[in-house]
Amino acid sequence: MTSPSSVNSPLAIVNESPPRQPHSNADSESFKELSHEFRSSLNTILMSVELLEDDDTDEEECQSYLEFIRTAAEEIDRRLAE
Repeated sequence: MTSPSSVNSPLAIVNESPPRQPHSNADSESFKELSHEFRSSLNTILMSVELLEDDDTDEEECQSYLEFIRTAAEEIDRRLAE
């Protein structure tokens, strides 16, 4: 059982979670938009990698998939730099 004096100890204060700040609707919408863009880019990358792993993929298709991967990665990089 915790004694009343330990509740007010510095350790108890450090372990408390900081109060949560309310998020504005604009923050929430920005996060949703950014999250969607990341998921879209990651899905493009993952799909392209799967297609590259297919033994039937010819050189032209490989180059196309590599370009999809590069474009998606550049989009993620651009968004992270904002």
